[in-house]
Parts: sequence; C-alpha cells; structure tokens
Amino acid sequence: MRGHLKAVNLKHNKVGGTDEPSMYRINDDLIAVEDCQYAGVNVKMIIDDNVFTAKVIATECGILKLNEEMDNGSMVEGVTFRNYTEEERMEKVDKIYVMARLSPLDKLLMAQCLKKKGHVVTITSDGTNDAPVLNEADIGLSMRIQGTEVAKESSDIVILDDNFASLATVLRWGRCVYNNI
Repeated sequence: MRGHLKAVNLKHNKVGGTDEPSMYRINDDLIAVEDCQYAGVNVKMIIDDNVFTAKVIATECGILKLNEEMDNGSMVEGVTFRNYTEEERMEKVDKIYVMARLSPLDKLLMAQCLKKKGHVVTITSDGTNDAPVLNEADIGLSMRIQGTEVAKESSDIVILDDNFASLATVLRWGRCVYNNI
C-alpha cells in the first residue's frame, strides 16, 4: 500500500523561548522519515516557510538529498503549484517532495491531485485553515498540543505528543490491524 504523507511538524521545537531547531527532534524526525520511506510511504513536506528554509529542514529530515537542486521539480512554491494547469499539477505532483510559501488552497490542491492519482493521502496539521484539507485526506491527523480545536475536530486521529516520529508508530499499528482483518 503506497501513500503520501504530508509532514508539517518537522520544523522547530521551541527551546528556551527560541526558534532554534532542536537537533534531538531533527534526529527523531530523520529516523521517522526513513522508517516511513522504508515502509513505502512517499513523505512530502508542505510548509509555510520560504524555499531556502524549507530546503534545509527537508534535507536535515531526509526528505531531500544533500545538495539536491531546487530546479529539478522536487521543490515548488505554493503559488507556482496553484498556477499550474490541472494537467501540469497532475504531471508534477508525484515529483514534488517539498512545497513552501503556500496557502491552505495549495495544500488542498495537492491532496486532491494525489487522490486523483490513486494514492492514499494522509495529512498532518495543527491549524484552523487546514480543516478542508484534513477532511479531504483519506486520513487526517492533527496535533493535540499545538493543534486548534477546529483541526482536531476535522481530523481522524489526534497525535498526542505532536511528534512526527509518532506517525511511524501509527503506520505500523495501522498496517498490523489491516493485516489481521
């Protein structure tokens, strides 16, 4: 079973009131991304930051390869994705691993494209604006601590510790249940 997993909570762990990335959290996320990729999940990071910050985070978490060029189609800004024709979006969506500087509509468009292509789509989010994309996803996941009540109500599963690494555990449990039905 192949799927797409949007990860928005890979970014920063607020430590001591700063926005400095936590190396402990990045290492956990790297292992979780590797676990998901090993399980056949195509991990995509959709993030509000600019493309340069997104590239650093995606590289540290193993979504992009070190020194991967930004012009090879693996990264796109939300406005660019939104302005593609539907045919262009459908053609390019599988190659995109990072989308930055986006609107909630861009997230929704990506989820819809992936579903049209037959992928199982899982979305993680914590924001009110993401209620439509959480509903569109086959599995919507929200964050208990940082998540808004609207996001939690719109999701199928609430991740109790707000940690992307928990998704690898959810994936294992879900597949175990599915295999035993």
